[in-house]
Amino acid sequence: MYVDEVERIRQLEVEACLAMRDGKTDSAERSWQSILIHAKIQQNKQNDENIATVIKSLQNLLQFASRSHNDALFESWLMPTWKIIRNLPYGKELGEFVNAMAFVIADHKIETSLLRLEIIFKEYVTLAKFYHYDLELFFKEWLETAAEITSRGADKISRKLIILLVKGIYKCSDWKILQSIMWQYYMHMQAYAHQNGYKQTFEAYGAVHYLEILLNEKIMAMPVGVEQKAQQRFLYSGIRDWLANIARITGKDEGVMINEWKSCVINGAKPKLQQRFQKLFDAEMEYWHGTRPKTYAKIKDIETMF
Repeated sequence: MYVDEVERIRQLEVEACLAMRDGKTDSAERSWQSILIHAKIQQNKQNDENIATVIKSLQNLLQFASRSHNDALFESWLMPTWKIIRNLPYGKELGEFVNAMAFVIADHKIETSLLRLEIIFKEYVTLAKFYHYDLELFFKEWLETAAEITSRGADKISRKLIILLVKGIYKCSDWKILQSIMWQYYMHMQAYAHQNGYKQTFEAYGAVHYLEILLNEKIMAMPVGVEQKAQQRFLYSGIRDWLANIARITGKDEGVMINEWKSCVINGAKPKLQQRFQKLFDAEMEYWHGTRPKTYAKIKDIETMF
């Protein structure tokens, strides 16, 4: 791609935005299609700057469509655009595109695009694992978007963002990334609990508790050794610390907070899930016993509350 072609893509982007502004949808469609053609041409080339320009221009068009209150156009362009650019092995730019689409859909409450977003998210995580893209940066940006949207009030879209994040970090199989993201996640939980209390926090961020169950099962299946102990310490200390911090933030006794955590997870849950959580709960209480024996002494009879 020559420099003048890069400028042509930028020109097409401007033309499409102006056409959308003026309500000339057909003209905007033609410019968008022209940029897609440039994107297809680049699939067998390796010019970072030029390919980044193509991806960014398509991202800008979708964002402008939404800002212009043309959700129908946004939705009609989203998947065709993704199906083309996903073949460009440029992880940072693709990750930025996916995160930008998440923010647009959440910010403008385009619930009808949630299924499309889920597909794009899952496909990007799969691509990232295959090509060894930086998933930590991607997940951190996704979490920041989810936290910002959740701070406005938990709803269907904010919960979907959280659920996708939780599923994504579980499947990434990199414990360092998982630890980093979960530490940030717990910080956002604590901030939300400060304003809304734990029950509303569970509604907004509670998907993490099911991730904790899965991680506990994965850890217990590990061979006994240094690695298993390290991951047990990561999981159980993380749960202990956010429980203690939320208790402090909300002015509750730690024993009461632990009781509330358990109640929120098991109430209304199927018996199998209750059993799986109980294994995590028992392991957590054992860890609490070893690290905070005085507090544990106050809550050792917690089971009798149920």
